[in-house]
Amino acid sequence: MSYVAPAILQTQLWSENNSLTLNTEKTVIINISLNRHTKSEDPLTVNTLNISPSNVIKFLGIYIDSHLSFSTNVDSIVSKTNSRLFLLRQLKIVGMDKHGLHTFYCTNIRPVLAYAAPVWYFLLSKVDQERLERVQRHATRIILPDLNYLERLEALELSTLSSFIYDISQDLFYKIVNNSKHPLHDRIKVITNRTSFRKPTAFYPPRPKTTKRANSFQLLLFTYSVFLYLLFLL
Repeated sequence: MSYVAPAILQTQLWSENNSLTLNTEKTVIINISLNRHTKSEDPLTVNTLNISPSNVIKFLGIYIDSHLSFSTNVDSIVSKTNSRLFLLRQLKIVGMDKHGLHTFYCTNIRPVLAYAAPVWYFLLSKVDQERLERVQRHATRIILPDLNYLERLEALELSTLSSFIYDISQDLFYKIVNNSKHPLHDRIKVITNRTSFRKPTAFYPPRPKTTKRANSFQLLLFTYSVFLYLLFLL
C-alpha cells in the first residue's frame, strides 16, 4: 500500500505556490537509519507515481547509502582512480620525470580521492580509509618504486592522505567557526577543554554520556544535516 508522506505533500504545495513542478522521474527517496536490519519501506506516492526507497543514491557526485557508511562512495572513487593510475604508469613508461608524475598525481588523482572529503571521510570505517590510502601508496610506488611509503612521501613532499584530508577539513571548519554568517556557524563548535593528545582535533563533538544518546536518531540527524550543508557549500 502506497503512502504519501507529509514532507512530500509540503514539497508539492511549495512547488505549486512558487510556479515549479516536482520532477517525479528524477525524485529519489532514501531512508537514513542506524539500524542495519531495517525492513524495506513501502513506496511513497508522488504525483500518482509510486517511488520505492533506495539504499544508495548519488547526490552532487557523492554516493550516499542509507547507513551513511559511504562504502559505495569509496568503491566509486577506487574505480575512478584505477584508470588514472594506469595512465600514470604509462607516463612513467614513456619517460616522464618525477616532477611531471608528481604533478599528474596531485592534479588528476588526489582531487578525486579528496573530493568533498570533509563531508564524508571521517564517517568511513578504518578499512575504507585504508582503501583510499592504498591508492596513494600505489601512485607513489609508481613514481618512486625503490623507496618505502614514508620515504616516498618525504621525497615527493606529500603527507599521508588521511593527514591531507584532516588538514583541509580543519581549515574548512576554522573558516566556518570564524564566519558568523556561515549557515553552519552555530552548528560547528571548537572544543577548548580537551586534554587528550590521541585526538588533537578541536572539532570532535562532545562525547555522549550514554549509549542511548550515542545511538540516538537526533545525533544521526545532526550529522546528516551538517553533511548536507557541507556538500552544498563545498
